[in-house]
Amino acid sequence: MMQPSPPKPLASAESRFPLKMMQWVGCSFAFGVSVILVATNPKQTHYTEFATQTVSRLLVQDLCRANDRTPKLFDTMIKDGCQAFMQQGKAEIRAFIAHNTERQDFLLFSLYTTEFPIRPLRVLGVFNHFFLIS
Repeated sequence: MMQPSPPKPLASAESRFPLKMMQWVGCSFAFGVSVILVATNPKQTHYTEFATQTVSRLLVQDLCRANDRTPKLFDTMIKDGCQAFMQQGKAEIRAFIAHNTERQDFLLFSLYTTEFPIRPLRVLGVFNHFFLIS
């Protein structure tokens, strides 16, 4: 009578090595990206500067644009005067943004919400950059 052969192991140590190596590489990569995200999570002061420049630029585009009824002679004067006015008002814009902004810090990234009278401005801060959400 034949004796049954012993059961074979599911996987030998040699065949599990690439799997273990891939797990270590994956975990190391995820840890490295997490460390970079935490280190590059932008601070509120950086957001205030970004929002001030963005809002000022948008206001200049919207408010300093001469309309169709404006004589061409006054186009340059309107644009220059409006832009100079906006440059002087940046301190007030910066103070308004700093006072009306809520930061949600998720360690890897931050969400900023600035309440404006018309609608809120929502911004994602990650990798020392800002992305407008709405």
